[in-house]
Amino acid sequence: MPRRRWIIAVCLAMMLVLAACAGGQERADQQNGAAQTRSFMLASSGEPISSPDVAVDGTGTTHVVWVQGSTDTARVVVRQLDPEGEWSAPEELSEGYRYNSASRLVTKPDGTVCAFWQATAPEAGLYMRCWTSGEWSTAERAVQPRGLTAVYAPAFTASGTPAVAYAVPPNLVAFSETELTSAGVTAGDPAFAIDAAGGFHAAWLQFANQTKEPSGLVYRYSSDAGKTWADPIALDEDGDSAFDQQLVADRQGNVHWISSSGAYRRWTARDGWGEVANVVAAGQGEARLTVDAEGRGRIALATAEGVAVAEQGDDGTWADPAPVPASAGTAVEEAVLTVDASGRVVLAWLTSKGLFYAGST
Repeated sequence: MPRRRWIIAVCLAMMLVLAACAGGQERADQQNGAAQTRSFMLASSGEPISSPDVAVDGTGTTHVVWVQGSTDTARVVVRQLDPEGEWSAPEELSEGYRYNSASRLVTKPDGTVCAFWQATAPEAGLYMRCWTSGEWSTAERAVQPRGLTAVYAPAFTASGTPAVAYAVPPNLVAFSETELTSAGVTAGDPAFAIDAAGGFHAAWLQFANQTKEPSGLVYRYSSDAGKTWADPIALDEDGDSAFDQQLVADRQGNVHWISSSGAYRRWTARDGWGEVANVVAAGQGEARLTVDAEGRGRIALATAEGVAVAEQGDDGTWADPAPVPASAGTAVEEAVLTVDASGRVVLAWLTSKGLFYAGST
């Protein structure tokens, strides 16, 4: 889309937000360029904003969560968009906790959305609240605490029980009491997923140092709910797939992997990991992944010119990333997305001006 139309689309979005606020009613309906979208400013940048995430539950309600505030006053905040197009007021999920960080939304197999975050006071750990019957449950510890510096990657088992891989700097990645890393490595930044058959998938960033262990974005698999694990392998065999990654399970029993630089692979129970596909060109933007109900991937790219989305076809190939008109012309720091049951793509993105939302119709 020409840059002039991008600028017009952004101006229309800002006019819509101002009109909604002046009318006392917050809706999210707007025409952008050639595509029908819904766009909305969720939070302004009066305070630092980080760690956004988005999910749609089984009722069609969209949830967006983020961390707002400086380190000692950081709060985990959430807003909901109901199926009628009305936004809720911001709600703090982390009241009573301090030094909050790393907010994340994870959906249970029954469609319930749960918010996870890390806090270091009054006790360091990973905490969870779930949206049920139109309200958030009482905060509870998701798993046994693993220390002040631990980093957690949660997922849900088929029964809806949280299971977590975690890292404790500088060298430990583990599941429950089982250490997944070997002595002598440097490791961290875990990713974790549970496939439809109950297989556990864990990955992390690892530097082998003087050991003979693999380096890069390293992966292990467990077929028995974490009791035993296969030997580690490197998912980025070329060693240049950036430092961050995701593992996302689909309903068909597959697991999708992506690095932040856009290197993609898919795991199947029959064939294991497929070949690497470089969905994103070098320097094009940081990539985040979701999958739709048919197991097709969607990637959101945070770029200097806005958000772009790449879609995976039925044959597994990827289309070129397409710009999201509602975000055009602004440098994006983070972008996250999901796909609801109807195939609607839902995005949230963070810029220097604040946190924004858009959903296709």
